[in-house]
Amino acid sequence: MNRSRIKTILIIDDDAPLACGMQKLLVRNAYVVHVARNGKAGLALLEKEPVDLVITDIFMEEMEGLETILAIRQKHPGMRVVAMSGGSSVVGLDCLDLAVTLGAEMALKKPFAFDALVDTIHQMEPACA
Repeated sequence: MNRSRIKTILIIDDDAPLACGMQKLLVRNAYVVHVARNGKAGLALLEKEPVDLVITDIFMEEMEGLETILAIRQKHPGMRVVAMSGGSSVVGLDCLDLAVTLGAEMALKKPFAFDALVDTIHQMEPACA
């Protein structure tokens, strides 16, 4: 798959302070960032705004992250996706492992250092952009 450099990111998270902090950090690192408070709002925004990467929380109201990842894979199969969660398990499976099984390319366990977020994004970019 021929991938371009990541320029535009959609953060889907119902934790407003965390989403705001991530947005500020990523804007300072020259990314264009959109924020949605749940999967339903994120998918609606994804239909209007082209993005290179989606970073989604797993546990949210309205539409949770695993369902969001499946919907993204169905409508935007080439979209790069990072799942994030404070942890928990669903039917004995770690939710982040399950997210990767369902289509997320990488996963971040909360709490994470913002440097880890930037490093994860850089890992998803092509070696020679």
